[in-house]
Amino acid sequence: MRFLLTLIGIGWFVTATAGSITTSRIIAVSDSILTAKVGEHLMPYFEISDTGTHYKYWVTDKKINTEQFLSKKRITKNIAEIWVMYHFNYTKIDGIRSGIWIKLDANLQLLEEPNLSAVPEFLIQDSPMNFISKNAAREMAIKAFSQKGDEITEPQLQYLKKNGKYVYTVANKIHAANKKVTEMEIVELDVYTGKLLSRYDSYNGLIEK
Repeated sequence: MRFLLTLIGIGWFVTATAGSITTSRIIAVSDSILTAKVGEHLMPYFEISDTGTHYKYWVTDKKINTEQFLSKKRITKNIAEIWVMYHFNYTKIDGIRSGIWIKLDANLQLLEEPNLSAVPEFLIQDSPMNFISKNAAREMAIKAFSQKGDEITEPQLQYLKKNGKYVYTVANKIHAANKKVTEMEIVELDVYTGKLLSRYDSYNGLIEK
């Protein structure tokens, strides 16, 4: 009887875990893929997001649900896709940061190439930064402004998800004596060339494009 119960127990365990994937294996595969793309030297600047990472599973043949899984030892449902979200923050240069997805199928194969536009090529190649300096960006911004202002802000390095590139953002503040708001003319410059990409107005931080 004990032998029969053992066989039943083993059979249940095999059935329950068939097709399941351990969380540790998912992370190992995802880390391995990312390392191959960006290099071991950049991995310390990536951190998996607890809230962003999730998987999709079939509820019916037409309905898919999503669920977070990093707090679980394994996932066992009818897996459709696994999305691992990495926060990227290159602490040596303020402003180089974003989020990157590694998207896997139920066999832990890449569904699509990860979008690495937030990781500058010079970092992947471990070579010197080739962005123009903030001083150069400021001088180019002054030339691009259409108005004479009272205060030019320090260029801020930003990654714009809308077009997948880094820019320097510089504001030209105009303190009008008869107004309670500060008018601002803002320009966005290409970080490699200083070329003007966008210019728009803002009032106390409210953008009016």
